[in-house]
Amino acid sequence: MAQVTIQLCLDDSGKLNANDDWTVYAGLVFYQKESRNSFIRKYKSAVESLKCKYCHQKPDSCTKKCPELKSNVGIHPRHRRRLLNIIKNEYTYAVVINNNNVYPHILSDKHSRGRYIDYAHKMIIKQIIRDLIAKNIINRNDDIRLFLYFDEQPTLTNGYYDLSSSIREELLYGITNYNYNISFRPTLAGKLEISLCYFDSRFHYDIQAADMLAGTIRQIAISKNQISDKKDQIKKNVTTVLFMP
Repeated sequence: MAQVTIQLCLDDSGKLNANDDWTVYAGLVFYQKESRNSFIRKYKSAVESLKCKYCHQKPDSCTKKCPELKSNVGIHPRHRRRLLNIIKNEYTYAVVINNNNVYPHILSDKHSRGRYIDYAHKMIIKQIIRDLIAKNIINRNDDIRLFLYFDEQPTLTNGYYDLSSSIREELLYGITNYNYNISFRPTLAGKLEISLCYFDSRFHYDIQAADMLAGTIRQIAISKNQISDKKDQIKKNVTTVLFMP
């Protein structure tokens, strides 16, 4: 079978704690060799044409180093739509966590929060891989090189169970529930290489796009609409979504 490279660029909005009602992880998926580079060129061009409008430097003392154009800087709706229209041309995803439904002992413990976040990443990646297989974009027998590109905020772990090994176990070996004597078929049958990379989003426009998407999804989540309406609206903004818990 073929060797396939899959790249996920992701960022978050909101925090998994008792002070925030919603946490969102969102990003873009690239599964063709040049698609990520092509997207970055398009998104960078749009950002470069807009960011001076949100820079506080005076024209006579401009250093040409405008701050990063982030989702929470109060972007004009027309400008946000322009950026989102570029993002929506790609395969996009989101994990939307209702913090109010997460057990208090998870929210109050740093390591438990880290394991929950790792679990969320693992499950959305599994959902993405299954979707790509169902759409015949990849084959479960392909050899997969999976790259995860994060902003410089590594997920927390408890020292025993890191994200990479958790993803590998879920995709390659499936899960066995010994309490109920149930086994779930592995998602992939080929080889799997996983690389976690942490970047400074100031210099990576795909991470900036993930920030824009995550912030936009969270705006929908914190709106005063009914939960069902929020979910419907979020589904319209991404290719695939996972609601938790």
